[in-house]
Amino acid sequence: MNTKEAFEDPRIVMLEEIILDEYEHGKQVEEESIIKNALHHRWMILRELMQYDEESKRLLSDFNDRIKAAATALFNKTKAIYEGMMKLYDGIGDLEVEGKLKLGYTYPTAHPVQTERAETMWEVMTQGGYDRIYSTDGCSWSLKWDQNGIMSAHESLEAWLGMADENGNWNEGLDYEWSKDMHLVYPFHNLYDNRHFSLYDLVYVNEFEFEICIRLDGNLYFCQE
Repeated sequence: MNTKEAFEDPRIVMLEEIILDEYEHGKQVEEESIIKNALHHRWMILRELMQYDEESKRLLSDFNDRIKAAATALFNKTKAIYEGMMKLYDGIGDLEVEGKLKLGYTYPTAHPVQTERAETMWEVMTQGGYDRIYSTDGCSWSLKWDQNGIMSAHESLEAWLGMADENGNWNEGLDYEWSKDMHLVYPFHNLYDNRHFSLYDLVYVNEFEFEICIRLDGNLYFCQE
């Protein structure tokens, strides 16, 4: 089953209609619960429909390279801002620099399904706030530095990507034989296995957003998106 056929599945059409109808009503408690439940079922069905063929593997491999490159760029940029701020504010107060990686806000132009419904669904999933962990942290664990250095167990880029082991491969939830040699990074795994994005949603994403925030003495000083 190709991507267009997957999104034409009657169950997906029905669930997306429910999501978008509730989304138009505004973010009330009842609508939020309905949307979260429908997003979960949509994710489950699209996983069921997934075709583990060579074309899908190529698309996923390319996406893995793109999100790895974006995560690397965010890591380096956040660290550089932290180091620059430390030179300016060392000793003045408590400094914290935090970086987050998110999927591009604009619906992927490479996606085979180009409809108004698909564009609004992307808005719901990336900006609707129905997945609080994604809204808070983005594609992976957020990056934080303070005066003592990086504020987590992920003390290197490789550790943050989940690739401290050179043979690492975050392929949980995928067909093992199909994906065993792919070296998938943690940010992909988090989006696919922990959040509500299917492979059909992810593999066409070409753009990513950086959010870097600077706090002094616990107060937000600057936030760049």
